[in-house]
Amino acid sequence: MNKTGKRGRPKKENVMETIAVRLPYEIILEIDNYVNRLKKQFQGMNVTRADAIRQLINNGLNANPKESKNPDIEEEKRRFWD
Repeated sequence: MNKTGKRGRPKKENVMETIAVRLPYEIILEIDNYVNRLKKQFQGMNVTRADAIRQLINNGLNANPKESKNPDIEEEKRRFWD
């Protein structure tokens, strides 16, 4: 029997939740413009709207490092993004 592993896509180490968010059309346009800027900056890299939204949320959450943060959340973020 072949013990090289199962066929198909390997399991992800991190589990991501799916959330639905309603956004005004203007914000969606700004996100799409941001995606296009990233695509021009990093040619050949496939940047999606979801990638951009994750990056923007992460940047926003890290914008004010002076605020006290929950160490459990920090550890979870490290595990999530590593």
